[in-house]
Amino acid sequence: MNHHVDGTACSECANSLVPVPKATRFHISNYGFPGPVPWEWIRAHVRDEFTLGGRIQVRDLFFNTDALDSGAKPYVWVNEKIDRLASFARARKARFGSYGRNCTTAFFQAFDKYSIKDKKVLVIGSQLPWVESICLGFDASTITTVDFNKPIASHPKLRQLLVDELEEINDTWDVAVSFSSLEHDGLGRYGDPMNPMVIWTACKRSRACSSQGGCSSLECR
Repeated sequence: MNHHVDGTACSECANSLVPVPKATRFHISNYGFPGPVPWEWIRAHVRDEFTLGGRIQVRDLFFNTDALDSGAKPYVWVNEKIDRLASFARARKARFGSYGRNCTTAFFQAFDKYSIKDKKVLVIGSQLPWVESICLGFDASTITTVDFNKPIASHPKLRQLLVDELEEINDTWDVAVSFSSLEHDGLGRYGDPMNPMVIWTACKRSRACSSQGGCSSLECR
């Protein structure tokens, strides 16, 4: 499913659910209701936006990966494991990563070509710290991870933020990285607000977080 940034439809969508299952926690969108939400609860005109007027096929699957709603425990990032994966990255050993060797190698190639040494890196969306470990292995100065479900971590070079916390600070970063994350925005699976066009807003936000002359690497899968 893909998406709409213009706020003109937002007042209509405030009443698009029956019933509203819980209070809004995040404030990225003006649509007025957070996910996860079963498809049959969404009113017809909003479904039409999600499917681009019926051009996108809908499959009957429902995922709730919102830790705050489902009662799941947050991810715990262990410092020793992060440092071990960072050492693999320094040695260019692509023996780790959530999406296989090819994707890990692609990061190696990108950071060999475009150095992130002593750079501040923003990672948009992360449950397991494989991208963060690669950035450490390529000598980034600090890595900030933003997600709807903040992991528990204490590594001295890593910082974790909720999405609404990111919007409350004025930091900028030299590099913004996202892998298999932005395409989930607006679908509600991770507690994010339902919004059929929010991916464009998320892309604009990642650009706004980059310092002048900074770069972004965004991969959707």
